[in-house]
Amino acid sequence: MDDIRVIFQLVNAYIYKKTVTGSWRMNLLLTVILMAPFNVLGELFAKILPNNSDLYLDNIILARSAKETF
Repeated sequence: MDDIRVIFQLVNAYIYKKTVTGSWRMNLLLTVILMAPFNVLGELFAKILPNNSDLYLDNIILARSAKETF
């Protein structure tokens, strides 16, 4: 993902961290009321605005330990 949707994903992550509860019903309600509109807005803005390769999210880094040879 390398467009405006990154901003909306970060907003959703912040909302989730601040509103998550112990009740799955309350979490579902908060997701529908608070987070779903940001997902829809992100998708709409992604269609309207050009891509920006400076914005990216969900990177994967693969690291391997080097074998020592002496």
